[in-house]
Amino acid sequence: MDTDMDTEQGDRHPWRLRSRPAHPYSSDAIRASVNGLINRSRLTWETGSCAADGVLHFPARPGERTVRLVCYTPFVLPKPKKQRVVHLPSASSRHGVAGHLMKIEHLGKQASDTAQAAYAEAHRSAGLTGTHQLPKGHTYVKPHKRGGLT
Repeated sequence: MDTDMDTEQGDRHPWRLRSRPAHPYSSDAIRASVNGLINRSRLTWETGSCAADGVLHFPARPGERTVRLVCYTPFVLPKPKKQRVVHLPSASSRHGVAGHLMKIEHLGKQASDTAQAAYAEAHRSAGLTGTHQLPKGHTYVKPHKRGGLT
């Protein structure tokens, strides 16, 4: 049993109800949902056609009865901007930083006598061979602790 709600060409009801098992949604609830999606431009009204055998076509075909259709056009949600995550210090964020070289030549600076002495001592105590002098344009950052609550 077909119930055709599209009785006239200009009718605004695009639903074609066919015999189906009962479902938990009322036609009023479905119409309300569809109207809400249309109001939010997620669905649009378009004109299509209906062949003699009841098959709907979009776009409308010449010679077929025109009907109003509800159409969905896919859309892309904008990607949210990445937000910078700032981790607040906590007891578990405390960690040690090994002594290391830091380039400073591009800053127009040179290593202090204290940094040169600390590098020489660290180089010797690590048992490294070669010169114990800082490479030109670098300073030495002593081992230290970072993070955590102070």
